[in-house]
Parts: sequence; structure tokens; C-alpha cells
Amino acid sequence: MGDEPNPFMPRRDAGSENPYVTYAQRMAGTDEATGGGPAGGGHGFAKPPLWSPWYGIGFGSAIVRCFRKTFIFHGRASRGEYWWIWLFGVIVAAATGIAAYGIGSAIGLNGDGDTFSDTPLYDFVSNAVMVAQIILFLPNLSLSIRRLHDENLRGWWVILPTVLSVGAFVVSLAVVIISSLAGGDSAADGMQTIVVTVLTLIVLSLLSFLVSVVLMIMPSDPRGVRFDRMPTPTSASENPPVPRSSQPSRQPIRQPVQPSSRQPQPKA
Repeated sequence: MGDEPNPFMPRRDAGSENPYVTYAQRMAGTDEATGGGPAGGGHGFAKPPLWSPWYGIGFGSAIVRCFRKTFIFHGRASRGEYWWIWLFGVIVAAATGIAAYGIGSAIGLNGDGDTFSDTPLYDFVSNAVMVAQIILFLPNLSLSIRRLHDENLRGWWVILPTVLSVGAFVVSLAVVIISSLAGGDSAADGMQTIVVTVLTLIVLSLLSFLVSVVLMIMPSDPRGVRFDRMPTPTSASENPPVPRSSQPSRQPIRQPVQPSSRQPQPKA
């Protein structure tokens, strides 16, 4: 039993290469390609560099990584990187709304009315949630573009759900204008216009949401590596300066003392 290999430990022979290791992780120069990694690595993987996607990322690491790459629109992002941030955005919106409701009630904003949407408290809550969404907009935009790159798609595809949402508004507005120009004055005509407008908004909004989900849930494509920009080492980084503490100190060389040729004179 002492010579039998442990079946629960990753083997490091050539035939045990982990099939889930990505091209970017193998290029990172770690032990990931053999399923190893540093001690305490958790999943047996070292942390991939910032320029590469991180497959199997956790919730906290995804948040930190997203904000660190706010202004980076090249490279790729894994599905985990995107959907953890999507969940984070939902949590932030809910927490902001609850906190704003509590603060608004504490400072005396009126929330009573025929409908809550017509009250000052509702305006305060909706404005607070809107501010949170504006703060998260740019990190989400760059992350969405990197997620598309991971599927070997160009970042311009991120516009498609927005186009559908804008199209829903334009079509609804066109239905209202055409109905008004047609001169429908009866209650039945007005109700028909409302029904058509609402259905148009619902259908196109759902289509926009479905397109967004499909675009962001597609699997990774190895050909998306063309969007990566691997940093090139400079001469300074290849030959870093030696710190002063490690440099040998230059002590002055002492010349050996030559013996004197003069003989001591006898005392009188």
C-alpha cells in the first residue's frame, strides 16, 4: 500500500493534463497544465494573470477583477466573471432600494398616495437605484465586451439588446401617433391602441432580454484568444536592478605594513 499512488492527488505525468485548463492559463507559466499549482490553491490552479480570462472564478474575486478592468475593453472574460457580476448588480440594486426606502422614511418623505409611484419617497428610491446602476454601467459594459470576445465575437454585438429596447420604444410611439392620426375617438379604439402598445413593449423587451442572455451564456471559443493582449516584457523587467542590500560592499583595500629596515639603536 505504501507504493500505491494516492487516487485523490493530481498526477503530474504527461497523460494527466487537466482538460479544463485554458490556453491563457497554460501561457501563464504555472503548474496549471498538469493540474498542480501552489500549495493552498484550492482548485489546484494558480491565479491567472489579469489580461487572461479566469475560468472557475469565485464571487469575491469576480467583483475585484471587474472593477480592476473597468477601462479594459480588450481581452476575454469567462462566463463566471460575467454572471457573478450580474448577481452582484441585482444585490446592489436591491440593497440600494431598501436602504433608500429606510432613509427616505426616516427623513419624512411622504410615501402615501393613490399609487406609490406618484410619491416623493418613490422618486427618492428610484433615483438612488439609478445612481447605483450608473456607477456599475461602465464596468458592466467592458465586462460584456470581454465576454463576447471569449466567444470569438466582436464587442459590437453588445449593442443588439440595446437596439431592441430602443426599437420597442420607437414602435410603441409610432403606434400611438398612427392611432391619433387615424382619428379614433371611441373608447374601443383607445383601448385597442393601449393593448397594442403594451404588447409591443412586452414582446420586444423580452426579446431584448433573451438576446442578452443568449449572448452572455454562450460557451468559450478558443479562437477568441485573438482578442488577448499579452504584455511583452521589457528589458528593465527582464533584468531588474539588484537591490543595494544584495550588492557587495566596496571596502578600501589596506596595504600590508612593511617591516622597518632600521635596527633599534642600543641605549647608551
